[in-house]
Amino acid sequence: MLFIIEVSNMGFLQKIKEWQYQISYKDVDGKYRELSCSGFRTKTEAIIEAEERKRRLNLGYSDASLNGELTFIEYLRNWYDIFKRPNLSPVTNDRNKFFMKTIEKYFNNIRLDELNKSAYQQKINAMEAKYAKTSVNKMNILCAECLSHATYEGHIKRNLSYNIKISGKLSAPASSKYLEIEEAEKLLKVLEDEYQPSYTARGMCIVSLKTGMRLGEIMALTHDTIDFEKNTIHITKSWDYKVTKDFFRQRLKIQCAMYLSTRKQKDC
Repeated sequence: MLFIIEVSNMGFLQKIKEWQYQISYKDVDGKYRELSCSGFRTKTEAIIEAEERKRRLNLGYSDASLNGELTFIEYLRNWYDIFKRPNLSPVTNDRNKFFMKTIEKYFNNIRLDELNKSAYQQKINAMEAKYAKTSVNKMNILCAECLSHATYEGHIKRNLSYNIKISGKLSAPASSKYLEIEEAEKLLKVLEDEYQPSYTARGMCIVSLKTGMRLGEIMALTHDTIDFEKNTIHITKSWDYKVTKDFFRQRLKIQCAMYLSTRKQKDC
């Protein structure tokens, strides 16, 4: 982005010398635009703020945000697109769409510099009346990371999400979400009875029960990720079955030996 910064003296106003700056720049459409501000006591103060505006232009903030009208939602979207989205799987980003839309609905047009701890807690309380505690907690985590970054950049003085109280509606008990060991063993026995290599879905369920691998990780298994000599599965990628329908490389490589070693013992 092209920048031209000019700092000029405005002369005397009530015997106090004032300084102003003017920034000329090209927007994303290639059009020339200008931003200016006056009333600075010294040339240094004018230059410091001009440089800050230039930095925020580089980050993609709108003209409204540069004029002190930056909303929390605008900052949240920008932060997420730059720092979160590239580092998450398409499936996780797709799931986060719901959280982002919900946050936008509750925080609406609140300016970032006007958001305080009391207002933040009130928004969290409003979410708690409708959503489960786990969902509210995940949304708070997103906001907390964003606000921490806003603190680092100097937009706010402190992270407003610190020590926020979260209650919300109770989620379903864990017992209704997961199988008990005895139940898992019964299911595994049924799946393994008369198992054939052509039974793809059944095989995937067996791998999941034996290793704890996620569905996308199982779908991404290829011959080169399975070491039959060392009885090890190398989890290096996942399959995005919702958005791209393609492989997604894992940031961490994981080794899993439980399934192969168990099958080997059974076959002996």
